[in-house]
Amino acid sequence: MAKNRKSERRRKEFDRLDTQFSEFHRSAPKVKSILRSRGINLAFHDFYDSYAAEFAKLVAEAKREHSSLIDAVLLEDTDYFSRRYSKFAPGMQQIHWRIDAGRQDYAEHATPGASARDPALIAGVTNAFYATDGRLKIFIGLRRSVPAAIHTEEKSVFRIVALLHEIGHMLDMEQQINFNHPNRTCNIIEAEIFAHLHALKIMAERSYHQCFELLVDALRRSASDPNCPDYLREVSRLTLDRMPKYEFVDISAVLKAHLSTVGR
Repeated sequence: MAKNRKSERRRKEFDRLDTQFSEFHRSAPKVKSILRSRGINLAFHDFYDSYAAEFAKLVAEAKREHSSLIDAVLLEDTDYFSRRYSKFAPGMQQIHWRIDAGRQDYAEHATPGASARDPALIAGVTNAFYATDGRLKIFIGLRRSVPAAIHTEEKSVFRIVALLHEIGHMLDMEQQINFNHPNRTCNIIEAEIFAHLHALKIMAERSYHQCFELLVDALRRSASDPNCPDYLREVSRLTLDRMPKYEFVDISAVLKAHLSTVGR
């Protein structure tokens, strides 16, 4: 009985969100026209553009621009939590990075574990391989399940955050900034900071305001939470310290100003 009530509540919440997102998408052309009339041209319009479509666009763009990328896919929990990602790179040699001494807390807490109830914001993995010709190849896997969200659009906000973070790791591996290929070692703290800063930069450039706020809020909570693993607090604090100041257009404020002008 309790399970049925929970399912009914989730269905009603899904329907509410579906109606809300549909209304946003229907009004998008008018909203964009108003913004353009005020000299505002955004790469993405929060809520008015589809997060799911934008996620698919980012995946296609990454595959087009990075020859090292094998694929970036959504994984079911059986694959995501298995840690056996070599099956996605058949015939290739996986690179197992050795992390900094004294960072066992990272290995314990940052690697996908056994719990399908894990609500982690950055639910993704980046694995590096050597192809038979010695070239670097990379596989990005993102958890399909998003326990904190119900609607596909909602889930896609989380997925964009995770994808951009993992693309940051891919760039880091390609450029060998915090990943030493000959020694197969990794400065894991700096690597995580690099991935966060990359994600935040792209979010600001493309006007992913909701994604940006989601990540920044998570970093702030982790930086101040004494119960967080030490590595996570350190990464969060240093990321916030190094993050440039970004400005976003407040679409609702622009629309409100427009309506007040029209109403005169």
